[in-house]
Amino acid sequence: MTDKKKAEGPSVEKQQQLQQKYMEFQMLQQQMKQISENMQQVTERIAEVSKVIENVKQLGEVSEGNEILVPISNGIFIKAKSGKTTDFLVNVGSKSVVQKDQKGVIELLEKQKVELIELQNDMTRDLGELEDNGMRLQDELQAIMR
Repeated sequence: MTDKKKAEGPSVEKQQQLQQKYMEFQMLQQQMKQISENMQQVTERIAEVSKVIENVKQLGEVSEGNEILVPISNGIFIKAKSGKTTDFLVNVGSKSVVQKDQKGVIELLEKQKVELIELQNDMTRDLGELEDNGMRLQDELQAIMR
């Protein structure tokens, strides 16, 4: 009789367990994909902030009246004469800007960078937990199929 049951396939209860675990596994995979995509965006933002920090530092070395290239869009620049490069206007939201000196701008950007790195670390931790859960679910699926 046990040979006959094996030939018939898994019981209804096992099939339901398999479906539930498989759905959980698919949800985990989707969450992992979303976190990975978000991590990529955060990594790109960290690189962008690092580049802006470097640019602000370099602007401090430019003398007033020097010709500089000002980016308009990706790969498009205009020539301009530099003005006072020690004062920066920073958008603080609601169409408001405040004036900051070079040191203040760099501090602001460094703070943003630290926050992004912390977010990236949190995402890495979350992704690791999801991967562990995925491995556990995979083991459970295999156990149910036995």
